[in-house]
Amino acid sequence: MKNRAVYIVLLLTLMMSVSSLNLISAMGQDTGSTQKDEVADQYLMPLLHALQYGEKDELYPKWVDSDKTKELESLFDTLIGLWDGREAVSAKRTGETKRPAEGKIPSGVFYNYEVTCIHDTAKVEIAISDTDKKIDWVKISVIPRVTGTLSTWRQFNPAQWLVTGTAVVEIVFSIAMAYHCIKRKPRFWGIWLAFILLIYGGIAFSTAGDLTVSFYIYTLAFPKLLNFQGIGIKLYLSLPIGSIVYMAVKVINTGRRKC
Repeated sequence: MKNRAVYIVLLLTLMMSVSSLNLISAMGQDTGSTQKDEVADQYLMPLLHALQYGEKDELYPKWVDSDKTKELESLFDTLIGLWDGREAVSAKRTGETKRPAEGKIPSGVFYNYEVTCIHDTAKVEIAISDTDKKIDWVKISVIPRVTGTLSTWRQFNPAQWLVTGTAVVEIVFSIAMAYHCIKRKPRFWGIWLAFILLIYGGIAFSTAGDLTVSFYIYTLAFPKLLNFQGIGIKLYLSLPIGSIVYMAVKVINTGRRKC
């Protein structure tokens, strides 16, 4: 009986020790998970809040150079346009890199964050100067919001409606040539029909960065004007090559018959 009682006491002691260790471990994990990110609270989130509402007066005190120069104001305008009114919900630090001093640039620390917004996510990098303890570098990486597609027709501007109208004219012209092809059934009319309805070509202008011009021949490439907010625009001007070629051949054949 005495040995059995000793075993029971040892077993209970062991169970209590294991429970205590689990409790201590859980408390340690909770402490780690609830540990605040002072950089995010003090610098990042206030910065994003100011960018959301375009409050430049709240940006200057956080910046290493608080003088209201044209260059700094232009930088703030760019950041406000790039952030485009997003509402930041939370921020998770994904990296931290020490920056050595170089020339007039003081030493500091780069902090990388993945920011969760209401409708999307963004990557934000800020640098805090070791001397002034203020922000002296910001890099924002976001997926630009695009208007000019069919799903964003409610946000079209007059230029986008004009380009859309041009696309409608091209579609009507292509349908008319396709109807003529089906009705007359010229030789190889099936190939002609596919050629009419699918083959388009044109020119594209892009102002995202430097102005670039490119030519293309593609299927179902209608005119469109895409507006990448905060970056630039891309304009596609197309011609229904298949329909034009068919019409030219038809007119030539009709003229020969009359002669």
